[in-house]
Amino acid sequence: MKLRSLLTVGIAAVLGVSSIVAFGPTSAMAAEAGDDVALYDTTFDPKPPSTPSLAFETQQIHEYGSVVVLDGSLRELDRVEIGFVSWACEQGYYHLSANPCVTTPGTGFTHPITANLYEEGVGGAVGDLIATVTKNVFVPYRPSATPDDCSIQGDYLDEVSGECFPGLLFVEAFDFSALDVTLPDRLIVTATFNTSTTGNTPIGPVQPGEEDGFNVLNMAISGVTPAHVGTAEESFYMNASASWLDTQGELAGPITGWGSVYLPQIALYSKVPPKPAPMVSTTAWVDGTIGECAESVEQTREVTTTGHIWDESGQAWVLDPDTAAVVTEVRERTLTPKEAQAACPQPGPGVPDELAATGSQPFDLALIFGGVLVLLGAGAILGRSVLSAGKSRR
Repeated sequence: MKLRSLLTVGIAAVLGVSSIVAFGPTSAMAAEAGDDVALYDTTFDPKPPSTPSLAFETQQIHEYGSVVVLDGSLRELDRVEIGFVSWACEQGYYHLSANPCVTTPGTGFTHPITANLYEEGVGGAVGDLIATVTKNVFVPYRPSATPDDCSIQGDYLDEVSGECFPGLLFVEAFDFSALDVTLPDRLIVTATFNTSTTGNTPIGPVQPGEEDGFNVLNMAISGVTPAHVGTAEESFYMNASASWLDTQGELAGPITGWGSVYLPQIALYSKVPPKPAPMVSTTAWVDGTIGECAESVEQTREVTTTGHIWDESGQAWVLDPDTAAVVTEVRERTLTPKEAQAACPQPGPGVPDELAATGSQPFDLALIFGGVLVLLGAGAILGRSVLSAGKSRR
């Protein structure tokens, strides 16, 4: 589904910022068991005072989000973080000079916001709902207007950046850890909340003196591109009932061609799983030298114990060769009867002590006696041959 650009309905009203300050990512830290692992992240780090945003009430948006493509191999979801921009004031309004915005630092209001996860269907269509979490979110009021410092009416000066903004960015975490969610590699993540005229259950007109900050609560866009983690695609999903876009009460998409400025600020996190037990490998037992008349022999083998280290890119525990420790184990093995006999040979039965002392064996004596008998037999045969020859001559 390809829709015309929101530029035709007033980019300033939709984005909700007077300027944008560039902020870069911080370096990653080594992970330990139980630490957060980002599966996808288009939020700003460090967080700027404000960013462009989509005004749900003004633009008649009921739900908005995008496709996220996860990184690594972990898929067990811990939480989802989504950026929002508050234009609400404790007193007054962000755009009225007659009733300017006045806010006590740290104040705000509570409003229910829902984070939805959907499967991505064929052709990018919205698939089945994977999981949903609704949370009563504390929405901070934006700072008081500083008309002497800002050229745009109602803006406030952020003293750190030196820039003026109409809204205040905050990132809210939605806890999915109890839902046992295993994520697909690609999914659709959206946010929805009620305003006076939008949402699943519109609140209706606000009476004087009642809280109306939810009507100027926006969803933060212009997420980090490329994503810190994962892959951000310019494929958006929206449920709207405006003159410029009416999805007939359904979440429609994918919407393409809008550009990265409409990328919502979303992050998905898992947890580093427990570290596996060290891997133990052993070599085969090897015999030492068998001593003379020994009853046993010393054996040795090597036992190698290798620990694990977290691979941030692969999001998995891997063996760490730098931790490998080798230990040589020793034990005694009893010789088999055959091995013992070979180690300590004994003389055979019936051998005189004199012969035993010389080390001769019965087999050696048999050879000697056999040789003598052969010689005697040969002599007797030769003698008979001589006698026979003498008789013939006579």
